[in-house]
Amino acid sequence: MRKTDAKRRQIMSAGEGLFAAQRYDEITMDAVACAAGVGKGTIYRYFSSKEALLLAIVEAAREDLLQAVVETSQAPGDFHRVLLTTCRRIVDFHEQRHHILQQVFLIGKRLAGESKGEFHRRWHDDYMRLLRAFAQVFERGIAAGVMREGVKAETMAGILLNQLYGWGAMRMHGRNSDLSLESLVELFCLGAYRRSADEVLSRAQS
Repeated sequence: MRKTDAKRRQIMSAGEGLFAAQRYDEITMDAVACAAGVGKGTIYRYFSSKEALLLAIVEAAREDLLQAVVETSQAPGDFHRVLLTTCRRIVDFHEQRHHILQQVFLIGKRLAGESKGEFHRRWHDDYMRLLRAFAQVFERGIAAGVMREGVKAETMAGILLNQLYGWGAMRMHGRNSDLSLESLVELFCLGAYRRSADEVLSRAQS
């Protein structure tokens, strides 16, 4: 079993290197076999197709990200430091695998019927697992009394997660942002108002 798992990881590692550097349509199973140092028939013992190999690579990477977020959310330290560390791991994951993730989205568009539905279901399930893990950080903040009451931890996690995706997309598409990750998290936590919220609301209602 260990030998089988090791061989599978060997193929996935070689495939990840190729998918990160080339377009999906440019990669052949022969190239994967050459990079992995195995015969092409060996690859088909583990993966039914090139598409299956790519999806397995991404799912394994997302599982690693989920585990990293869970570990970070449970690490000792003050809330803000834990939040910032968790955000950094999420951003690094997407920046390092941007090219591969883009190719997965393209595959999702090509799929049809039940296959497409299954693809989106699995992608949504992975997102929800990440969201729930990220929400654990905010639960710490609420318990510590530093986050506002009346808003669910999962809601706050979802909003910041979307902001992280948007901020990361700007950087990956060559649009320089005047916000560092630290500033983005601070903006989320403290808001964009210059004055206190009470003063702003009072002026708006007058």
